[in-house]
Amino acid sequence: MQWTHGYHAADGYTYGYFVEASPKRIAWAAALKGVCIESERFRYLDLGCGQGFGLIINAACHPESEFIGIDFMPDHIAHARSLAKAAGITNVRFYEIDFLDADKHLPELGEFDYVIAHGISSWISPMIRQAMIKLAASALKPAGIFYNSYNAMPG
Repeated sequence: MQWTHGYHAADGYTYGYFVEASPKRIAWAAALKGVCIESERFRYLDLGCGQGFGLIINAACHPESEFIGIDFMPDHIAHARSLAKAAGITNVRFYEIDFLDADKHLPELGEFDYVIAHGISSWISPMIRQAMIKLAASALKPAGIFYNSYNAMPG
């Protein structure tokens, strides 16, 4: 299988902080709909975490919680790990995982209160997207929340 099988991997992704993926914001949006979600001492999984910047900021804001980021691109994971180490953030871990092979990693990953896929759905093939959704469903606790967003131009 070719390394880029279903992923856009020609370019490194930019990184930034996206407030939409903030655990407090997601918990607030859920509360508006009458759904209560853990907002302290939670587990948070970022599918397609990119270079890890946003995940590290969330981890720094919630030191009592555990954050896991997975991404297919080795350079992204290496960058994320070095950034977390340089910042002294110890409640975040990063894994280089292909969504197609993610099932075998579930025992070590565990279950999560939050599963996030911010923007990644726009950049993967339907086959990879299906595997990502399967991973999200398997990793999510029964009372957890899955947040999925698309990066797309209007129209």
